[in-house]
Amino acid sequence: MKTTMKTKMTIAAIAVGGLLLAQPQPKPEPMPKPEPPDALGIGPAIAAEVQQAFQYVAQVQAQVQAQAQAQTEVKVNVDRAMARAFSKGREDDQYRRASRLVDERKYEDALAQYQNLVEMKGARIEGSLYWKAYVLAKLGRRDDAVKALDELKKGYAQSRWLNDAKALEIEIQQGGGRPASPESESDEELKLLAINGLLSTDPDRAVPLLEKQLNSSKSSPKLKERALFVLAQSKNARAREIIGNYAKGATNPDLQSLAIQYLGSFGAKEDRDRLADIYKSVPELHLKRAALRGLMIGHATDQLMQIARTEQNTDLQREAIRYAANSGADVGSLWTPNASKEIKEAVMEGLMSRNNSDKLAEIAKSDSDPKIRRQAVEYLGNTGREKSAAILQGMYASEQDKQVRMSILQAFRNQNNARVLIELARKESDPSLKREAVQLLSHMKSPEATEFLVELLNK
Repeated sequence: MKTTMKTKMTIAAIAVGGLLLAQPQPKPEPMPKPEPPDALGIGPAIAAEVQQAFQYVAQVQAQVQAQAQAQTEVKVNVDRAMARAFSKGREDDQYRRASRLVDERKYEDALAQYQNLVEMKGARIEGSLYWKAYVLAKLGRRDDAVKALDELKKGYAQSRWLNDAKALEIEIQQGGGRPASPESESDEELKLLAINGLLSTDPDRAVPLLEKQLNSSKSSPKLKERALFVLAQSKNARAREIIGNYAKGATNPDLQSLAIQYLGSFGAKEDRDRLADIYKSVPELHLKRAALRGLMIGHATDQLMQIARTEQNTDLQREAIRYAANSGADVGSLWTPNASKEIKEAVMEGLMSRNNSDKLAEIAKSDSDPKIRRQAVEYLGNTGREKSAAILQGMYASEQDKQVRMSILQAFRNQNNARVLIELARKESDPSLKREAVQLLSHMKSPEATEFLVELLNK
């Protein structure tokens, strides 16, 4: 009798524990105290077993509560990590949008963007603080502009924006916080137009004038950006040297990023290796991305492929692969069976952009991961229709994995290739695959598909 009662109590306790574990975030109520043995009407031995069962349930509750807390912490950490990853992608885009708004003199809108970036506290916070102060000064909000500059100086004592910040602060103090006049901005633009004209007729005189504008504390960052652009188009040796120095970091990060891209846009062949060296030397991700864009613009396929082979950061490696493919490189050589899913996807995207149906077919037939094989089929279907259709049709006949065969059918649907789909539907003996083919044909606006569907209805 005792054993039976103990067994029942243990099973009950396990059942309670199982129910508790099934709850997503349990909030256990305080354990009721067991009634005295006399009130229960049972003997002391059984009462002791009941008490043990209650204690067991209490232990299970404590374990479940700890597990729920741990699960909550994991979820919070995952959410934070995802938010950080999302914000990293958002940050560069928002920074560029804010810069365009400054160019368009939409200072109120730019201020809102820079304020958001400051609150993110991401990699662009130093530049955002400077530009926040800049647009506040343009709006005549002197005190707020000075506060933003103070935050930059106190919080980021080694920032490469400090020289620009000091110059801006002097300008604010001298201007008394008044908005900059449109006339002065026009003067800057006229000055650059004059220098640009001189560059085409007398570059030896123009380059020192542009360098003077770049080095002047009175020149606004926007004027410096335009001066840098004019210099980048010159073949003058001193101009190339200035662009190279700025690309290496002899200025604030915004101008460095522009100089890096200009090396790719206007640089000579020898600038490709210089860009690759800059890529290795800069720690900031947005500068590395600028170097990758410069290499792509300069069609530096060898350098991009080398980065794609050696880069340890998955996001940068994917960008290098994509840019290499856009530059005309054969990224198929980067395929390795042990590569991560992200890298395999990047390689397949590159193969699709180059219409490399043979390599995609090889992956679709041989990779060990069925998901990768299905994805390769999808990319293969988006290459040249005539060649890929023949490859896919041959694969369908020999393929054993039903999901891969489903993907092949979908590829023909994406190609709007009703003829092959009808042919496969007629021969297919598997009911589910036949239904899939007919279903896909029913969504195609094709006379051939319509005739085949009518044929089926008349049978």
